[in-house]
Amino acid sequence: MGRLDGRVAVVTGSGDGIGEGIARRFARAGAKVVIAELDEARGALVAAEIAAERPGHATFVRTDVCEKADNLAMVQAAIDTFGSIDILVNNAWGAGSISRVEFKTDEQIERGMTMGFRGPLWAMQAAFPHMKAAGWGRVINLCSLNGVNAHMGSLEYNTAKEALRTLTRTAAREWAPTGVVCNAICPAAK
Repeated sequence: MGRLDGRVAVVTGSGDGIGEGIARRFARAGAKVVIAELDEARGALVAAEIAAERPGHATFVRTDVCEKADNLAMVQAAIDTFGSIDILVNNAWGAGSISRVEFKTDEQIERGMTMGFRGPLWAMQAAFPHMKAAGWGRVINLCSLNGVNAHMGSLEYNTAKEALRTLTRTAAREWAPTGVVCNAICPAAK
């Protein structure tokens, strides 16, 4: 038996990189995984490869985390396909442009905040009632030390990830009595 047998996980941005690694590891541990990915070709491929290893353990849902409706739809897909949502991993991030603070546009800042803060918030709000009803849930938000360390050129990323850390900490305190645990992880490259 795997550690995640019987659990259902939604992983955003799981068509490549860290998100793909998380989705594959969860499936190997027994979880059924929703591959929530904007890139349809990559998302479908990852879901198919996981399903080939573990039949019935993966499905793909095209998801643009900048769209509230897509966040609601990916959570609903987990419920409709696998019967629940136990784990939500907010990992998705699209590449932005590197430029100094004085050159950032309103559109760049808005997109960064929508992708890195509002999208995860919408996903958490959609998943929480199901997790609360089950008395168990895990939310894992991929954050970054970029904001803490004030990396140059990536204001929208830094700001969004700091907002996400605050969201995670607040939800952790508010939701703990319901059995829903929220964690922020700041991965580093070797």
